[in-house]
Amino acid sequence: MPPPAVYLSDDFDGAVDTTRWQVYTNGGSATTGGGRLNLSAPSGSVRFPYVHAKGSPFPAAGDFRLRVELQYTNSTWSGTGVVAGTELPANGVTELEKNRPDVFFFSVWQDNNMGLVVAYGGAASSSTTVYQGGRPDTGRHTVVLRYVDGAYQVMVDGQQVYQSPPTDARPAALWFGNPVVLSADNPLADLNWTGLGIDHVSIEQLP
Repeated sequence: MPPPAVYLSDDFDGAVDTTRWQVYTNGGSATTGGGRLNLSAPSGSVRFPYVHAKGSPFPAAGDFRLRVELQYTNSTWSGTGVVAGTELPANGVTELEKNRPDVFFFSVWQDNNMGLVVAYGGAASSSTTVYQGGRPDTGRHTVVLRYVDGAYQVMVDGQQVYQSPPTDARPAALWFGNPVVLSADNPLADLNWTGLGIDHVSIEQLP
């Protein structure tokens, strides 16, 4: 049996590969070190780094697996995450535009409201929380989304936590961080951001 086709694989061992990733630092920092992509923003910033794959990193047909290894450094009310969607949000969108269902097909997210949350939406109008970690959760986690035999499976740290109903819906975009611009005049806005480190991301076709 031939090895699976790898559509994307990055351990962030060197500088960010800008042929593969579009990077918007947005006044923050998106740097690599120690085999990790570190995303952060200074206190008082209304923006956070936003990084997305160039083009669609997902296969157009067949079974596949998305694997992400990540760790949060802190948790605040202004959340950040790793998101697969059918569309990419533009850099600088509003919170409402970012939260469209076509953006959040599958996500790993953390903020002070819910703590660490893994959610699956698929083609539905809203996402379902399939795993909830600590609040805050600064442990290292491996999260996997598998599409096999017409359904999605979600695994967290080697344990399956969700199986979707049958579906032919597929993600087409992958992004990290948060593309939103907060309003500094909003008294409810937390201008401190949840720091995120990504150790590995890969997408491969399954046999």
